[in-house]
Amino acid sequence: MKIHYEWTREDFFAQHDHCIFNQPRNVKGFLTLRWIGSILAVYYQGVQPWVEGRLTVGSVGIGVLVVGFFWVGLPWIYAMNNRLILLLGLKQCGQALLGSFEAELKKDGVRIRSASNEVLIKWESIEKVEENEEYIFLFTRKNAAQALPKRAFGSRDEVQEFLRVVRK
Repeated sequence: MKIHYEWTREDFFAQHDHCIFNQPRNVKGFLTLRWIGSILAVYYQGVQPWVEGRLTVGSVGIGVLVVGFFWVGLPWIYAMNNRLILLLGLKQCGQALLGSFEAELKKDGVRIRSASNEVLIKWESIEKVEENEEYIFLFTRKNAAQALPKRAFGSRDEVQEFLRVVRK
């Protein structure tokens, strides 16, 4: 089976985000940071002022804003910081990372070829296979995966056949 696809900047970011935000270690770290930050915000903006008799609507409002930052703002800032780093990397070596690609199932693994590079991901080096609505991810390390867009396949049956072979 052979597929052809165009790898875009959006694909590059989606691959990176999946690798970073879906790994158990990173998920645990974000949750820990969110809970600790939220507990500290509630204590210093709510509990402590209440015990000292100086609780105000303003201190509660600040506490709510800080908790919101830890649950919404912090992951967004982390993602944007990584996007800036990735954009700099793309600017330096964009021709090798974006463009036309071809992936082919071979006897010894999955061969991925572009105009400037060719890689063979051997079957034994694939640690895990994941998928979402748009991509198939072939993990060769905990945080490193090669993503293949599902749009490159002719049908859902081809996607399922590909997944069946790589998951063997």
